[in-house]
Amino acid sequence: MYSIVIPVYNRNIGLECCLYCLSKQNYTNFEVIICDDGSIQDTLSVIKRFDSLLDLKYIWIPDKGFCAGEARNRGVDLSIGDTLIFLDSDIITRETWLEWYDKFHTKYPTAIIVGRYDWLPPMDVRLEHVAHYFDSLTMGKFPIVKPPEPGVFTGIDPRWQDERILKKDTPGDKFALGMFSGNLLIPKNIFTESKGFDEDLPGQGGEDAELGFTLEELGVRAMFTDKVAGWHIYHDRDPERKDELVKDNIRYIAKKHDMERFEAIANPDENMIYYKDGLFIGSQRRKELGLQG
Repeated sequence: MYSIVIPVYNRNIGLECCLYCLSKQNYTNFEVIICDDGSIQDTLSVIKRFDSLLDLKYIWIPDKGFCAGEARNRGVDLSIGDTLIFLDSDIITRETWLEWYDKFHTKYPTAIIVGRYDWLPPMDVRLEHVAHYFDSLTMGKFPIVKPPEPGVFTGIDPRWQDERILKKDTPGDKFALGMFSGNLLIPKNIFTESKGFDEDLPGQGGEDAELGFTLEELGVRAMFTDKVAGWHIYHDRDPERKDELVKDNIRYIAKKHDMERFEAIANPDENMIYYKDGLFIGSQRRKELGLQG
């Protein structure tokens, strides 16, 4: 059985679309755990609409600032499945999404599986659009309602821009900086051994890479696949505030883990951690950094 753990914070429209997609999955042996990180919005009203369609659990955590890692950990505490899948609350997926996860997990039962993650541009996405115009949405054929904010991604996630990631279709090492907890499978026993997401990270961003480094230290291997793609519905952000929080987290991660051991470089000033060989950095960024490959 799969336990799908979804952290949410004031994302009712996205959550509704996400749960709708889960209710349409071809594979049905799963539970869904909603971890509410102190939302002001009435998240329960959305969940109740899908109560008869999905095996749902709900936990509310007092708002202490951005604590997605902690929310995911609390969701795992409630899980009964032997395999965990972490999914962001505003991700939409095809009906084959879980079916493909199951195929790969059956083939590689001790590996983590990282699904592709695409960012939709600013569009007014509603449940009826997801239900009736999924292909048009994911192919960018819906009207864009405003220009993207500076520093906000659209299109394929930068961690997936290197073709070597897309070719990594058998489990391998050196994966932390390509791992993204918005669309991720981890066997529960491995997650438990890793002690989960580090709840001491001081803010937003980097909690998935930090867990990735911990998993690498444990000798875990990972595969990447676009068969389990997810599309992230656009929402407003505060890029400047997030940049400062990410810088703090980069410093924290570099202090906790030996970057030399991972052949990586932590550079808070550039707001990034990257591998010395350029893996998991888009080709333009590698060129700017003077890296080969």
